[in-house]
Order: sequence, then structure tokens, then C-alpha cells
Amino acid sequence: MAEQRRPLPPPLLDSAAPFHLVLDAELRVLQAGPSIQRIHPKGVVGSALSDLFQVTTPKVSYTFEELASQPRSLFLLASMTRPGLVLRGQMLHDGDHGLLYFVGSPWVTQTASFTSLGLTLDDFAVSDAVVDYVLLLQSQSSSLTEARELAARLNDTAEQLTHQAFHDALTGLPNRSLLLDHLRRTLDAPDHKTRQVAVLMLDLDGFKAVNDSYGHSSGDDVLRVVGGRLRAVARSQDLVARFGGDEFALVMDAGMTGSTFDDRTVASVAERVLDTLREPVSLPSFPAIAVPLSASIGIAYSHGLESADDLLRNADLAMYAAKSAGKSRYECYRSAMHVESLSRLDLAQQLRDAVHAGELRLLYQPILRLDGDRFAGAEALLRWQHPTRGLLVPHEFLDMAEETGLIVEIGAWVLDEACRELRRWQDAHTGRETLGVAVNLSGRQFGSELVTTVATALHTQGLEPGCLTLEVTEGLIAGEGTRAHDTLRALKELGVWLAIDDFGTGHSSLGRLRDYDFDELKIDRRFVGDLDTGDTTLVSTQIAMAHGLDMRVVAEGVETEAQLGYLRAAGCEQVQGYLIAPPLPPGTVRGLLAGAGEWSANAPGPVLHGVVAAGR
Repeated sequence: MAEQRRPLPPPLLDSAAPFHLVLDAELRVLQAGPSIQRIHPKGVVGSALSDLFQVTTPKVSYTFEELASQPRSLFLLASMTRPGLVLRGQMLHDGDHGLLYFVGSPWVTQTASFTSLGLTLDDFAVSDAVVDYVLLLQSQSSSLTEARELAARLNDTAEQLTHQAFHDALTGLPNRSLLLDHLRRTLDAPDHKTRQVAVLMLDLDGFKAVNDSYGHSSGDDVLRVVGGRLRAVARSQDLVARFGGDEFALVMDAGMTGSTFDDRTVASVAERVLDTLREPVSLPSFPAIAVPLSASIGIAYSHGLESADDLLRNADLAMYAAKSAGKSRYECYRSAMHVESLSRLDLAQQLRDAVHAGELRLLYQPILRLDGDRFAGAEALLRWQHPTRGLLVPHEFLDMAEETGLIVEIGAWVLDEACRELRRWQDAHTGRETLGVAVNLSGRQFGSELVTTVATALHTQGLEPGCLTLEVTEGLIAGEGTRAHDTLRALKELGVWLAIDDFGTGHSSLGRLRDYDFDELKIDRRFVGDLDTGDTTLVSTQIAMAHGLDMRVVAEGVETEAQLGYLRAAGCEQVQGYLIAPPLPPGTVRGLLAGAGEWSANAPGPVLHGVVAAGR
């Protein structure tokens, strides 16, 4: 035994190699890596290699000389005490000191045995990389003396690899893997049922638009700033991690058995996070620009029964509830949120069925020309005739259509149906001006297929491209970046009319109006509503700006005579709203647009020709 405990030469590897063995001439263990020691709690130093592992590859006898003669062979060592665990690695011969070094990584042949083996993520973080490095040592050195000199760099490299495996390269924060491992260790602790843990999941509001507007490198700059701010406001005992994309997480641990959180403590942290993220971020590449930020936060508490995945899921559901409630706020998880989540999944399936069951409907809101009070056409508005819930308006199902990708199929149906209806209007219309139809686009539709879909719908109905107006929001353009630019340019070349909707309600940019060569600007109903209070500044400014860019102006949400009068005097070309007509079924719109398509100012209001307005 004294021989086995003799002083070892300078180590080739230290604890950075989780699975390593140092063997003497009798193949007894002189030293073992921490992971091997963990799976052999009774100790391995002094044990014979054959009592611990069976060498299954290569096929050699258990002698020092045989093992040392295989410097470039792959060794597989099957555990004699832990079924299912196999180590894969290399055997290095230290001829100067009469030692063998085995450096390996685990092959867990049955994934279910991972936990029972007592292994953690740390055991797997760098072991494969260490084995690859050892192969490099073997190929670059003729002796272990040279290898030892080369290996002086290995320990530093292994530490770097460990950090990289569990930390986000962009922000330096722990990554998703480390977050999950930390949560699982915390929740698996013996005192976890009496030791409270809270998870704050946060998602940046509108980050995609910022990222695509100013470039990915600027987006990375924003994420680095966010990571630094989160570290600054978190408590010293809290774990801050980047979960992925623009999602971050903060784990608060009460820290002691029987300890719980005062709700005010968690709320205080959440408020500090919201406050620090509301500060604009200056972009190095655009010194004159300070990007506004905000975040939505979901909070979930452990109650002794949740797994790490449960806790993260609950925080995620609460975070989406915060987004739905208006963003830049926090919400705490409630069990009803899980029910709502299941309900949304059910709604998604119902929506898929609705697309094929013919439950989708188009209503049309007429658009009026102010240079003669004749109808110019109408805007197509989507509805879902749900079999049990009645007529659903877009905000009740379009988000789900976006999330599931169904919006592409639904959008193609809307374009085809709207063009078919326009053909009927034009065939029955006798006025001087050609009627048109306006259709809203979703960002998920952008791409070459959209251009083909539009061209096919127009060709099938024998329509001129200029009678179809495609409406997009400014936020949608910012969020889709280059893809939006390329798609809209192709649509422009096709000859369709392009309109920008909701201008001035988000990240407004005069440059976008010029760069995308829009034909029409739609004034949002919020600005039209301001006219009743005498606030005309925004409306008059938008009209003047649009005319300066040779764009037509359409005001939506016109509901009073005063609004109509101002818009007419200000030079607005077209209007739509409940004063003119509400969204109407196809048959009713056909009657309005037939003949000369004249509008009677004596019959305004939400009821037109006996038809009640079907939602806004």
C-alpha cells in the first residue's frame, strides 16, 4: 500500500478531467478524477483496475505492458459496479515514471440511469473535449514528458470549456443548461418542501423590431446591456440567466430551511428589473439613437411539489399573461393560467378545423371617396363564425393563427375570396372609377409565396393589380426587416397598391415611407378621434406629409360629422368608419356598390339597410 501512495509525479491532468485514472505498474489506482470518485463513494485509490472496470475494447489482457502498447486505441471501460455506465477514452503511457493515465468521458447506455448514477451536468460538460485534447497530445508528442508540457494548457482549456458549456457567450450569464441544473439541484434538496424558490421569467417587449431595424450586432449590444443591468439589480444570492433569444430568468432562493419570501421582496426585485430596463439603450453603431426598452415578467413560486420544468413553465405562462395585459409589467402565476393555456391549445385545433370546415367569413367596410361622395370599394375584414361562441373578431383568434402558422393558409384564402368578391362588385358597378378592395397582411405571409398567391388571385378573377390594396403596419415592417423589404418590392413590381396602416402608433420612421415606396397612408382611428377635442395637429401633419410623398390618404374610424368635415377640408382623399357604413356582409356591400355607388349622408350610423354592424 505504501508503494501505491508514493508521491506522484507532476500531474498530467487535474480535477478539470472528471473521468481520469492514474495506474501503477500493477494496474492499481493511484489517483482518480472527481466524477469517478463520486460514483465509487467507498473509494477507488488502491483498488485494482479489474475490480472497477472491464476493458471491453481493445481486446487486450490486464497487463501494464499490453495497455501501454495501445497509445492511439479507443478504450471502452465498462463499470463493474454501475451497470449502464461505460467510459470512452485514451490510455497514455508515462514511461519516465512507470504510470498509465486513462482519460475518458461517460457513455450512459440507458438515459434513465443518469440520475441513479449520481452524475450531473458538470460530469458531461468537458469530458468529451478533454478526450479529444488527449488525442491531440498523443499526435503531437513522442513521450509523456512532452505531453506533460503540452498538457499544462489543458487544465486552463478545460476550465474555459466548462464555463462555455454553462454560460452564454454573448452576455456572460449562466445559460439555460446551468439554470435547469441549478433549479433541479435546489428543488431536489432534502429541505426543498420547506425552502421557497421563486422564478422570474422575463421577455423583452418588441426586441425583434429593434434587432431587425438596427442590425443583429446592435441587437447583441442591447442584450449585453440587459444582462449587465439584470446582474446589477439582482440580489447577491440570486441566479440570473439568459434563457434564450431575448428571454432571461432570475431565480430567487430563500436560502434556508423553513424560509419563505415576503411577496413584497419578490415584487421589489421585479419592479427594479422593470425600472432598469425602461432606461433607453444607446447603440454604439448608431450614437444618435437611444433604443427604448421594456420587459414583461412572469413570476412563479415553488410549493414543494413542482419540478424545475413545472416552475419554468408556470413562470413562462405568467410572462405571456403580462404581455397580454399590456406589457412592461409583471404577473404572478395562477392555476387558471394553465387552464387558459390548455384552452388556447384547444382553440388552435378548432381554428385548424375551422379553416377546412368553411367557418371563416369576410365582412367588408365600405370606403368613401370625398371628391364626389362615391364608394371607392371596401376593406375586407376577417371573422370566424364559431359553432358555439358565435361571430369572433380578429383579436380573439388571429394571434393564435400567427403562432401556429395557420395565418399563411388563412391569408391566402382571404386574398382569393376578396378578389372573387371584387370581381362581382366591378361587374355590377357603372361608375367612372374602378372599384378596389383592401386586404391586411401578416408578417408570417411575407416571402415569395405571397407574391405568387397575390398574382394567382388577381389572374384568376381577371383583375388589374392596381385595384388591390395590401395594408401592412409599420411595426410589421420593422419586425420582418429584409424579408419585408424584398416582398413589398416584388408586390410593387407586380402593380398592386401598397398602404401603410397604424402609422405613428409605434416606431415611426419617415425613412420607411420613402424606402418602401408606399402608395397610401391610413390615419389611425385614435388620431381621427382626437379631432373631436379640437386636436388636429397629428392628422394635419400626416396629411401634409403623405401628400409631400405623393401618397393618397385614407382616414379610418370616422364616426362624427365634425370629423368628416375636417378631413374633407384638409384634403383627405378617402374615409371609412361607422359614419359611412359598418362592416357588412358581402350581399349588402354588393347592393351599395352596384350602379354608381353613391353614398347618402342622410342615412349614416351603425345600422345600414337593416343590417347591424358586425363588430369593429
